Amino acid sequence: MRGNFVRIKNPFPLVNERYARSLAKQVVQNEETKRVVLKRAVQDTEGITLKQYTSILRDIMFTKLLPNIKFHADCVKFGLSPFAAAQNIAMAGTKQVDDVLNRGIDVVYKDKLDALKETVISEAKMAEAKFGSVTSSPSEWQCSEAARLTEIITRVIKEVEEKSKTE
Repeated sequence: MRGNFVRIKNPFPLVNERYARSLAKQVVQNEETKRVVLKRAVQDTEGITLKQYTSILRDIMFTKLLPNIKFHADCVKFGLSPFAAAQNIAMAGTKQVDDVLNRGIDVVYKDKLDALKETVISEAKMAEAKFGSVTSSPSEWQCSEAARLTEIITRVIKEVEEKSKTE
């Protein structure tokens, strides 16, 4: 069977590419600007809604970055919110996520750590995208899952640091 086949690219990375290109052109890159740029990038990308994008983003954050101890240790070391940092890194793309996990936040972001400080999508909105439906809303537990996970891992990191100081 011969013919012209169009290779359809996954819309999630397309949104990330559009977001990054557009954000780089903005004079002010605060939370509100990031939200507007993200919404526009999703609207300009065929085959994905903001809810779908947010759900996929949450999955990447929760499966790759947030459970990683080294990632959390780096966040504690540099005074970053693990949730905000994970979100911004995941929005930069899969290669960036892998690079941060392999080389560390400080090596990858060097003097650009401030870019990781602001949350673009709240944890509650991410839970709504993942677990919400027409007939139900996410539970309080689901809306605070990242905060609890971050708190526990940060506590463990600090206890290990304290223990290593006394030895």
